[in-house]
Amino acid sequence: MSVLNQVRQQIEQLPVGKLLTYREIPTAQQNIPMVVQALSILYRQGILKRLCKSIYYKPEPSEFGELRPSTLKILQKILDVQKHNVSYITGQYAYNSLKLSTQVAKEYLIATDKPRRTPLYLSGTTIRFVKSRISQPVSDVRLLQILDALTEIKTIPDGNITHSYQILKALIAKLKPSQCEEIVNLAFSYPPSTRALLGLILEQLNHQQLSLRLHKSLNPLSVYQIGLPPHLCSHQWRIQ
Repeated sequence: MSVLNQVRQQIEQLPVGKLLTYREIPTAQQNIPMVVQALSILYRQGILKRLCKSIYYKPEPSEFGELRPSTLKILQKILDVQKHNVSYITGQYAYNSLKLSTQVAKEYLIATDKPRRTPLYLSGTTIRFVKSRISQPVSDVRLLQILDALTEIKTIPDGNITHSYQILKALIAKLKPSQCEEIVNLAFSYPPSTRALLGLILEQLNHQQLSLRLHKSLNPLSVYQIGLPPHLCSHQWRIQ
């Protein structure tokens, strides 16, 4: 039996709406180039739909036409495909999950060390890709989401700086000691203002050694205009 027919049979056994890559086709274990070509042929024949390069889905028919997989399933699939790289959701959707904003995300942002150039447009929803500040693996991508939120604390849509600061402080307070050390190491790839905010929070949480490391990395003459209220501002960290 030809590789094309083998792949066709395997596709027929999949549930409708299934997202897949060539790696999930059993035949690919023996002949990847032929399987990639077979998927391309099945796409041209309309048996498969292509979401983006290397990601296909089996269309689900309905009385209103073919249904596309949900945006969240698509996001999870993209992250799964890039799981060997740094790849995580940032931006408004991440800030919603961190309880920093209630504004509904109409655009999803994926930070990755290998971003694709063009966005994905999905029925009124856009998925964009940006270069991540970090290229090494992390134990938990939420550490990067916290650092992103500290970086953008002034511009989070529908966010309140004081409220956001307190939420982020509470999230950092729940980190394990090893995670606190990791987030400090990651912070050296972020702007000085991010390191200053993180240092201030760690100091308030009595992580003195970690906060000192961050303090030593800052220019003693720099001032960081964050917009915190006076009772949260710090002369030592030069945060206003």
